[in-house]
Formats: sequence, structure tokens, C-alpha cells
Amino acid sequence: MSTEASVGHIEPRTSEKLKESRWSFANMHGSALAWVILGLSALITIAAWHISNESVEQVSKSRFTFKTQDIRTAIGKRMQEQEAALWGGVGLFNSSENVTREEWAEYAAALQLEKYLPGLQGYGYAESVRPANRDRHVNRIRSEGFPDFDIRPEGKREIYSSIIYLEPFRDRNLRAFGYDMFSEPTRREAMERARDTGEAAVSGMVTLVQETESDIQRGFLMYLPVYKKGLPINTVEERRAALRGFVYSPFRIKDLTRGILGKGDTEIDFRIYDGAIKSPERLMYDSAKADASFIVTDESLFSTTASLRNGGHPWTLEFNTRPGFVSTADKQQPMYIAIGGILIDILLFLTISSLSHQRRRALAIAERMTGELRMAKDTAEEAARNEVILRTSTQEANAKLKVANEGLLKFTSIVAHDLRSPLKRIESFVGILRDDYQSSFDNEGKDILMRIERGSSRMRLMLDSLHNYAKYSDVSIKGKNATVKNIVENAIETLGEEIADARIQIVIDEECKVRGDPILLEHVVQNLIGNSIKFRGKARSEISIATRTMENDMIEMSVSDNGIGIEPKHADKVFGMFSRLHNEDEFEGTGIGLAVCKNIVIDHGGDIWVDTSCTKGTRIVMTLQLATGEVMKKSESLAA
Repeated sequence: MSTEASVGHIEPRTSEKLKESRWSFANMHGSALAWVILGLSALITIAAWHISNESVEQVSKSRFTFKTQDIRTAIGKRMQEQEAALWGGVGLFNSSENVTREEWAEYAAALQLEKYLPGLQGYGYAESVRPANRDRHVNRIRSEGFPDFDIRPEGKREIYSSIIYLEPFRDRNLRAFGYDMFSEPTRREAMERARDTGEAAVSGMVTLVQETESDIQRGFLMYLPVYKKGLPINTVEERRAALRGFVYSPFRIKDLTRGILGKGDTEIDFRIYDGAIKSPERLMYDSAKADASFIVTDESLFSTTASLRNGGHPWTLEFNTRPGFVSTADKQQPMYIAIGGILIDILLFLTISSLSHQRRRALAIAERMTGELRMAKDTAEEAARNEVILRTSTQEANAKLKVANEGLLKFTSIVAHDLRSPLKRIESFVGILRDDYQSSFDNEGKDILMRIERGSSRMRLMLDSLHNYAKYSDVSIKGKNATVKNIVENAIETLGEEIADARIQIVIDEECKVRGDPILLEHVVQNLIGNSIKFRGKARSEISIATRTMENDMIEMSVSDNGIGIEPKHADKVFGMFSRLHNEDEFEGTGIGLAVCKNIVIDHGGDIWVDTSCTKGTRIVMTLQLATGEVMKKSESLAA
């Protein structure tokens, strides 16, 4: 009896200590954890905003590069087409003893220059005239129905060139009839270059004789030499002696550019400078000035300069973005991500706080029930002399204790369930953004949102697979197999823009399957390709992915590149955790990528190493088990 009384006095003090420890943990869980999660989620939101902002800038820069290359290519292609048309005129003279004015006009009409070469000012022929033959040449042209014809400008010169054919032979082109292009230094330099090389030659910037008092444009000309039939033209001296004339075309730069590009790109402003140096006096064309609806400003998000060589003569192209190059939706995308992240952060904070409140309520219930139990025990002690009453009180107390335990178990289940709710709410919030706000995006924005969802889903799947892999080891790959082709293609698709400029060669068996988790193996291939891009040299990245079948139901898979390479002495070091061969200022990275790859490959029953015999770039080789029936059956039996 005295022993029971002693125990009854000790038990309340122990319960009080338990209460204090529980409330201490509850307070820590409710306040510190909620604020820690809020801080971490805020950091993730900031990182997502930063990544989105950089992504928008990178996509815009890539689009700018594509547009500038497209304009440069279009101009270069057009000049090649014009040269081909001039060669046709040379062929006409080479196939005939004498090309008449009517034949030239018919030939030019058959070319349909206005349809296939829009913006061309003319298609002509200038005859080379020696001083001794000048009068005979003038009289011959006058006899063709042009009594006022003469070689212009007047004066005695060592040699003349006379424009006698120029289609269409009307309007502005009539002003060039009889003009001696050899008399003007810029034209003469190009004509002499064409004569001496036998190739097409483009002149520097000139003002064409076709220009009138209005709408004056800068111009240039392209020449091809026509030599007398039967004479040798192997040396410069022979070509000069055999010169008969020039097939040529004059160009007004604004008309030509409009013929090549139409109305042009409303997002890009470009200028064409004559020569290799940009200077105001060498400016041939400015798209901003040609577009009356465009207001010139100093604002330009991206700018670049490119060179273009036509007919042995250099041009310099300058490109600048116009205001509005980046759409409003693209500009607002980082803001949407930031707002969404903030809302999710607040939602997580409120959820954790709510869970803490529920925990405190459960502990309060437990404390109250513990107090009731203590009162029941006190009642049982006072009625100790009545055994029946004592047993009844004890049974009631035990029943209440059972209810309390069931309440605690139920609370634990609620907590476990509610801890999964934030993840579901995050996915629901992303769904709300897609369902309720997708209409505010344009097509490009919708495409970006779709890619974000697809990328997030793939990242979540990859993280889950890595987590399962770390938790269950071989159990996670039991009975699984993957097609090597799908692994490689998914890894390349995930990398996306990172490998846009790389040249990738894939030599694998399309039907080849290996034993293992496709997501984990895709992570290995993606890491190896990403390293090839990251540690590339100055040249364009060239990556080769190949497989070959080995003995014992194994395959060897290699990823080779032309990058900076790995010295043989570091071949084993690169697979160590947090091992780096370069400073962070040179190449970014954490030093754990290859270590994770090695663990994944080894747990898949293979091995991975650096091929030290590779002298150019880096070649990393790994072995994997083929997913044959015997291998799968054996692996499953071992796992069992």
C-alpha cells in the first residue's frame, strides 16, 4: 500500500516533464520549420526568376542570330543568282558571232528578270572600244536608228567602254546609253579586275547614271568579261588582248534590298557599308531610313556585325534590334514565375503553420486525457479497499488510454497525409496557372509554358527515380529494361538549346535494349553529353555516341568529343566525389556529376572509365548488361 502511494507521487512529475518536452518540440516545429521552409522556397523562387530571365534573353539572342544569318544568306544567295544570270549573257556571246540588239532584248525577256531577280536595275552589255575604232563604233550604232548616239563623256582616252545594250531599254536606263564606264575610277577598278581574272567583279559604291533628281539611291555594278572567240586567255596579258566587252548589271541598293527581302524584318534594323570599315560616308543602305513607319531610336537590345564578299568586293553588314524585339509576354514571363513562386511560398508557409496548430491541439487533447487518467488512478487508489470498484476504475482508465493512443495514431496519419498536401497544392497551382492564365499568353508563351510543364515533370520523375535508386538500390531496377536509342534521344531532347550548335553523330543499334532504369541511364548519358558541351574547345562541338556488343551479354557504349580532353593522370580522379580539374572561373560545375554517373553504372552491373588512348578530345566508355531473356531471369532470381 505504501509502495502504491509512492508511485502515485512520482508519476505526475514524470508526466509534467514529458509535457514540457512535447511543447518545446511543438514550438520548434511550428515556428522555426515554417520560417525555414519559407526562406528556402523564397530562394528557389528567386533562382527560378533568375533562370527564367536568362532563358528569355538567351532565346531572344538565338532568334536575333537566326534572323541576321537569314538576311546575310539571302543577300549572298541573290548575288550568286545574279552572277549566274550574267554568265548566261556571256554564254550567249560565246555561242554567236554577233549578238544583235533584238537578240539581246529577246534573251533578257526570256530570263524574266523582274520575276526571278526583282530589284535589278538593268541587264546590259558594254563594248570595249579602242581609240582607233571609236568613230567606226559610233557610226555603227547611229546606223541602227540612234542618230544622236555618242560615247560619253567626251575626251580622248587610252580605251573606251560603250554601253550599247541595256534591258529594259526605257525610262532611267536610256540615260546610260553610250556611257563610258571605264572613264570613272570606281567602275574601272571593278572592270579591270573582271578583265584580268576572268571572274565576276563587283564595284564599290557609286551613283548610277540612271539616277534623276528625285529618290536618289546609292548603287553598284557587277561585271563579267566577254573575250573574243578563238583567242587564248590563259594569262593576264592574253585576257587583256582578247577583251571584247562586259556583260554587266547595275543595282540601286534600295530597290535591290526590297527585291531580296520584300518589306524586310520589322524587328531587325540592318545597314550595309561599302568596304570592310563602317563609316558614315561608306553607308550604302539603312533599313530604318527606308522604312518610313519606323522611328529611329538609340535603344537596341542586341547588335552584331558581319562581313560579306561579293565578286571580290567586301561589304560590312551591321544588325540591330528594333524596340519591341522581345514580346511583352516574354518580358513578363519571369514576373509571372516570380508571382507564382511567391504565392506558392505563402501557401507552403500557411500549410506548415496549420499543421503546427493541429499538432498543438492534438497534444492538448493528449494532455487532457492524461490528466483524466491521473484522476482515474487517484480514484482507484482511494477505493483500493473495494476490489470491484478498483477493477472497474482501472478498466475505465485503460479504455480512456486506448482512446488516447488511437487519437495519437490517427493524428500521426493525418500529419503524414497533410505533409503530402503541399506537394499536391503546388501541382494544383501550376494547373491553375495553365487553366486560368494560359489565355493571356500568345502562341510562343503557351509553347514555353508547355515546355516548362514538360521539363518540370521530367525533372520530378528523374529526382524521384534518383531517390528510389538511393533508397532501394537494385530493387528499383528489378525487371526493368530500356532501349538505348530512346535513352540517347531523350537525353538530347532534355538538353535542348544547350546542344543547338553541336554536331552529334549517333551509331547505335535501334533495337538494342539494356537492363536498368531508363531515367537513371538517361541521366548518365545527359551528363556525359553535357560535359562534352561544357568542356568544348574553340571549334564547334562534335560529339559521337556509339555502341558495340561484347561477350557475356554486355554492350560497350562510348561518348566521344573534340573538346579540351582529360590528361591520363586525371583519368580516375574525375570520378571522385567533388573532384574538379578546373577552376570555377574557367568552367562551371559541382564536381559530383561523374561520381553519380559511376555509382549508377556500377549498380546497373557495369563499369565506366576514361579511354586514355584517345588523343583528341575526350572518350568516356561504359558497359551495361543487355536485356536478354536469360539476363533478366537471372537478375530477377537474384533479387528475389
